[in-house]
Amino acid sequence: MYHLFRVIGYIILLGGTGWAQSPQLRPLLESVAQNNPRLKAYRTALKRSAHVHNAQNQLPPLQAAGYILPWGNHPGGTYSEVEVSQSLAFPTTYRERRKWNRQWEQVAQLAYDSLRQSILLEAHLLAIEVAQLNRQAQFATIRLQQAQKVLTHVQGRFDQAEIGILTLNKAKLAWLQEQFRLDEIDLKRQLLLSDLTKLNGGSPPNMEFTGLEEPISLPPLDSLWSQHLAASPSLQAMNQRIHLARQAAQVEQALRMPGLSIGLNTQGISADRFTGIYGGISIPLWQSKHRLQAADLQIEVQTWEAETQLTAAFAAFEQQYLEYQLAQDKLSVYRATLDELDGQALLTMAYELGEISFLEYYFEVAFYRNAQQSMLDMELKLHQQQARLLAHQLTFIH
Repeated sequence: MYHLFRVIGYIILLGGTGWAQSPQLRPLLESVAQNNPRLKAYRTALKRSAHVHNAQNQLPPLQAAGYILPWGNHPGGTYSEVEVSQSLAFPTTYRERRKWNRQWEQVAQLAYDSLRQSILLEAHLLAIEVAQLNRQAQFATIRLQQAQKVLTHVQGRFDQAEIGILTLNKAKLAWLQEQFRLDEIDLKRQLLLSDLTKLNGGSPPNMEFTGLEEPISLPPLDSLWSQHLAASPSLQAMNQRIHLARQAAQVEQALRMPGLSIGLNTQGISADRFTGIYGGISIPLWQSKHRLQAADLQIEVQTWEAETQLTAAFAAFEQQYLEYQLAQDKLSVYRATLDELDGQALLTMAYELGEISFLEYYFEVAFYRNAQQSMLDMELKLHQQQARLLAHQLTFIH
């Protein structure tokens, strides 16, 4: 029922915006959620811990004891005694412990959800970087083709003795730089794919997506923060730990009730035996007061920690939100300006016609390509900021 309420609340809050991350990334993230070794180990640990806590809420072992006294001067036979007994806490204690176990399971599940979200976010950020490297590779391939075209033109002019060996070597170096840059992009991509493979449990990730969608315009801060509160397991865990501390206090309250012991006793000689029931009571006079006070103080500790963490979480979230808005505006202006400067093809043509020198061509192209790389870096940062702001949407990927 607890998980049903979480899903319903998530649908209500996010029904208007839907899955704002790139849909092409979802199969990859679902695969990581299923195959990641840390998550597999955590799922097993949750089952083990549940059994451990349930075992602690069982009755103590049944006890049996007996005596036989064969030696001595006594008529009528050998004396013997057998007693079977069972001790138990007051019945309400087991009920309160079961409630505590259910509360603990919810806290543990939220801890697992938080770990899964952090791992999926790591995979998401890696996939974004891979996609952006693919985009850089497209630009680098075009640059390499242009450098090859210029090198061919320079080689022709050198063969005709129109230019010297120095200019030819510069053209070769420019072509090599573009080739090395493309090789470097490919190496980075392979390293990122290796990291994704590790997150995916050793299986090569599904990287069939063609690219990233355009960064979205986020809803107002208050609306996005409400969505984040409703779906973020780390924030939900803060309130759940308060409920757990309150239930622990209820357990301590139940432990103030007397403990009970019941049993059956039979004793005597073979011709004359007595059989009856055994009963006992233990009253916790000395420890219960301090244990209950400690449990009440733990509620206050968890309440203050939750308020502190919530305030810090909102401040960090607000800063990320404002940085995203600013970065989105900067990227829009930068793109528009860069489009107006798009003259690589014209520069190549001007050089081939002899209107500019190779040195002029090289510096102009280098300036434009540096500006283009800055735009790609801004795009990458914006996509990563968007992924972090919408990380709560990763909660329900399984």
